[in-house]
Amino acid sequence: MNVLPFIFAIFAIFTFLSNSLLKNTKETGVLIHKIEDFYHSQQKYLNGVAGLSYKSLTEQKQGNLPKAPVKRKTEYKSPRLSQALKGSQLNLYPLIQEQEPQNHPFYAITARLLCLIYPTILPDNQAACTLLDALLAKAKTLNEPILSELMPEDPLLQESYYKIIQGTNQYDIQQKKGIPPLADFLMIYKNGACCYVCSAHFLVLQAMFGEDFTHTIIAGEKKKWENGKTKLFNKQELESLIKQYPTETALYETIKKYCRAQLNQKKTVSKKTQNGISFRKES
Repeated sequence: MNVLPFIFAIFAIFTFLSNSLLKNTKETGVLIHKIEDFYHSQQKYLNGVAGLSYKSLTEQKQGNLPKAPVKRKTEYKSPRLSQALKGSQLNLYPLIQEQEPQNHPFYAITARLLCLIYPTILPDNQAACTLLDALLAKAKTLNEPILSELMPEDPLLQESYYKIIQGTNQYDIQQKKGIPPLADFLMIYKNGACCYVCSAHFLVLQAMFGEDFTHTIIAGEKKKWENGKTKLFNKQELESLIKQYPTETALYETIKKYCRAQLNQKKTVSKKTQNGISFRKES
């Protein structure tokens, strides 16, 4: 019996099965590789989504938290203790326009301010009022009054006025050194308000509200500055503080209509400055 055909048949079947198995194994490997790639891509996508969600939630939570105060590297110095602010003085012009300036609420405030600035020259309210009356009377005789031209007719008052209008080159009110030039605390600004509260000098506010409440204003502005904001209150902030101290600021309701927030000067047409005497005339 010839067995060769049978052996060839067996070999052919074995070869066919081997090739089929290798092909299936290769295809299975490719399929598994593709599944693994898909899994890794999906995992990477899900991780990215989770990361964005966490970042969004973190930013949202941080946005709801109050911002940390800005740490200042310098010590707070109130601009109200210097003459650098525009409109830090009291304005005499409204009093000059009054027929009876003694009845104007800022008459008493101006007299108190003069006493605060010149305690040795004007030791009491009566002395301050006497000088103020003489200055207002002289101003009424002039078409365009300026501080340097308000020399009183009374020889005794002339000596006092010369000292305060001239002033000294340097002065320190707190240390009681020197004499401040009058133009640092009074001005004559046509059609202006009596006081510009948001830039008023410390002593101007003290003449209006007293020393204790003026220190309260400075303390509030310091706190505002320490939180990264400006050094001075705006009008709304200042009036909000005033409402919290109705007893100390009772006068404000009376003088409020004579006050403005800031001095908005337009065009300066002339200026005189000599030995501490300064005047700005506005068009």
